[in-house]
Amino acid sequence: TKDMKVRKEYDNIQYNILKDFKIDAIALAGYDWVVTETICDNFLTLNVHPGDLRVTFNDSKKRRYIGLGWVPSAKAILNGENYVYTTVHLVTSELDGGPLLSISKPQKIPEEVLSLEDRTILLGNAKSIKDISRYIKDHPDVSDNEIGRMLPIYRIAKDCQERLKVYGDWVIFPKTIVNVAKGRYSRDYNGNLYFDGKPIPSGLEF
Repeated sequence: TKDMKVRKEYDNIQYNILKDFKIDAIALAGYDWVVTETICDNFLTLNVHPGDLRVTFNDSKKRRYIGLGWVPSAKAILNGENYVYTTVHLVTSELDGGPLLSISKPQKIPEEVLSLEDRTILLGNAKSIKDISRYIKDHPDVSDNEIGRMLPIYRIAKDCQERLKVYGDWVIFPKTIVNVAKGRYSRDYNGNLYFDGKPIPSGLEF
């Protein structure tokens, strides 16, 4: 549900269960829901995200490549990026917010995209990524292959997402969790993050 009141009620139940089991930290992997402050303000919560959260809009701290699944890669492709990345971050109640812990090695966007002068052609007949997401939601009977033929950005972004899982998520998320457990990350009173005592304002690059 998108009803945040219901989400908070659900997290209140989770909170009590986690407390009963004396849980100290939470790792979100494929958890496609916004976590409310009931969880992220009371437990050290980490998330792996299929996009480069270092990138913001011009003159803004608002992150550019937020969203679920294939969407961050699609945004990066349409914005002219040549590489995509996975990010591990501390979770806050803001969607894909929180300080950055680590960044994966880059995954190159396919050559068929790099040679295009105008990448918006990849949208096909759609006007935006939101239109595609809406179409997918409204047509659950249409296969991924069919959508990919009609809307090339979806096929290409899904390919990037799958490669990020293998060479990004599954590599840096376990390593980051181990490093957190070993105490190699630290945070000062201003919220700045450090790795082995060295500042990492944009996360640790692998």
